[in-house]
Amino acid sequence: MKQIADAQFILMNCMATNPKRVGRVANAVGKAFYERVSDVRLSANSMTASAWDPTVTPDTIGSELLALALRPIIGLGLAFWLEWLDDT
Repeated sequence: MKQIADAQFILMNCMATNPKRVGRVANAVGKAFYERVSDVRLSANSMTASAWDPTVTPDTIGSELLALALRPIIGLGLAFWLEWLDDT
């Protein structure tokens, strides 16, 4: 999380597997930021804190390892199945 220079905005990056949890975290951070800035700047007329829909990124390393482990198992299973189907 970092503050954007010369602005009352913060940039927050959050990665998780549960989009609802990320939304709750972003909304909580936005609310805390709003309360903190409102305390500091009493002359602030309005402020809007919003959270974007989080983009859930896949666990690429875990997916690649799973594919690497399953590839030979599926290949051997397919080879045995084709051999079993062969009547010659």
